[in-house]
This record gives sequence, structure tokens and C-alpha cells, in this order.
Amino acid sequence: MTVMEHEKRTEEIVEDVPKKQVTAQETAVAIKNIARDIRESSVKVRETLKTLRQTGAIDELSDAVRSAVLAARDTVREIDEISREFKERGVIKDTRAAIEDTTASVRDIKQTITESVRHQSK
Repeated sequence: MTVMEHEKRTEEIVEDVPKKQVTAQETAVAIKNIARDIRESSVKVRETLKTLRQTGAIDELSDAVRSAVLAARDTVREIDEISREFKERGVIKDTRAAIEDTTASVRDIKQTITESVRHQSK
């Protein structure tokens, strides 16, 4: 029985409770059914885990997660190393200065064009 089937069955039992008086016999049957469902589910879980172990799926998943974590760690280290090199070589500082110079030049060009347009309009 799947989890969905078990939930549906449990809902059916619960829905019936307010509608009628449940006898001790019905309660006992419901408990037995729940116990049987638990046993069946436990067997399926054991069988699934056994199959996962035998096929190597758990080991494969574990190895894949480990590889992904190691790759992430190495990537972070590489990025850290690159950023330190940039800082040591002054790349970031030089880039910022170049951006500021370019911005100043663009402002000058804008001002020149604006004045030129005004001059031609007169």
C-alpha cells in the first residue's frame, strides 16, 4: 500500500467516526488494519533499502554529493585566490580609477555637445 493509499484509508476511517457510533469491534478492526499497513510499509522500506544497497545507488549518490561539495569548495578557493591576486596587483583599484576617468570624460563630452547645440541654436 502506498502512502497515498494509506492516507486515503485513514481519512475514510476518520470521516466515518462523526457520522456513526463506532463500536469496540470496529475500533479493533481499524487498529488491526493500521498495524497491517505499518508492517507492509516497513517491509517495503526494508526491501527498498536492500535494493538500493545492492545496486550501489546509495554509494553512487553519496559519491555524487561528495564530488559536488568538493567542486564547490575548490571553486570558492579559486575565486578567493583570484580576488586576492586582483587586490594585490591593484586591478580593482585601477579598474575603479579607469571607470572614474571614463565617467569624467563622458561628462566633458556631454557638456561640449550641449554647449555646441546651444551655440548653434542662437
